[in-house]
Amino acid sequence: MASKPLLQARVTTSTEHAEASLDTLTHLARRLLGDDVTCRTQTRHADRAGYVRVYLTVTREEERLCHESQGSARTADT
Repeated sequence: MASKPLLQARVTTSTEHAEASLDTLTHLARRLLGDDVTCRTQTRHADRAGYVRVYLTVTREEERLCHESQGSARTADT
């Protein structure tokens, strides 16, 4: 079972600013929520030429690790 996101963001930006936008969003999420978070990013095409959609999903790191270890324990029991 995946942990619930603490934060999700979608931004439409020019292709040339996509990497900087994700870096800035990730930096701000860590400042706001702490260093013990996992930040996942995605970039997809936007409908407008020369633009992309960038996504940021932030989850708590210990929750992710807890869920992974619980999943491993269940697998070991079967």
